[in-house]
Amino acid sequence: MTVQFLVNPCFCAHLFQIAIVTLVANADVVGSAQDMCSDCKSLRTFSGMIFWHITNASRMFYGCYSLETLTDTLIVCSGTALNAFQGCIKLKRIDKLVATNLAGTFKLCSSLNSIGLVDASGATGMSEMCYGCAALSDIYVINTESVTNMNSVFRNCGLLRNIPDMSYAAVTNMNYAFENMRIASGANALYTQLSSLANISDHTGTFTNCGSSTVAGTAELAQIPSSWGGTGA
Repeated sequence: MTVQFLVNPCFCAHLFQIAIVTLVANADVVGSAQDMCSDCKSLRTFSGMIFWHITNASRMFYGCYSLETLTDTLIVCSGTALNAFQGCIKLKRIDKLVATNLAGTFKLCSSLNSIGLVDASGATGMSEMCYGCAALSDIYVINTESVTNMNSVFRNCGLLRNIPDMSYAAVTNMNYAFENMRIASGANALYTQLSSLANISDHTGTFTNCGSSTVAGTAELAQIPSSWGGTGA
């Protein structure tokens, strides 16, 4: 069974639940899911769907302010997931997402506390991916070897205490990437790693206030130059 979504088939302001459990084992969802549930402001739950071969997930759940749970749902996109969940302020967990553009994907998801897996295979953009995810405390990111833009990727993620172990081999833009994170240690070691990479040309504010909530973190910031957002010379 193959399901082809039309662009923006929902757009229902009062839709509160979508559950399509039977499609998990029997359907292959293909094509574009762009704007699929964009601005479905009353949608609270979405479950039981595998998006295995979609080509576009941009703004898929954009502006779903009431969305709280996304269960038994896998999103594997061969294209962009630009702003896919932006503004889902009540969403608390994402299990897995694969996409080639992750810019703004979880931007301003202020209740999101856990992202099981982000697979950035082939992705070049991760700018503002988790910008403003104030409750985020756990995320696992893999396959960032092709990513060039990490501008503000974890900016204002105040509860994220550890910077994910990622490859920076192709990154050119790290502006404000870790601003206002509350990591206890590790900022200076990461600065040492990043500053040795000739490919990183933009690094304004990368570590601004990163770890400043602890004595150890403040000491590390003093070892990072101001050109990288530290408090050192």
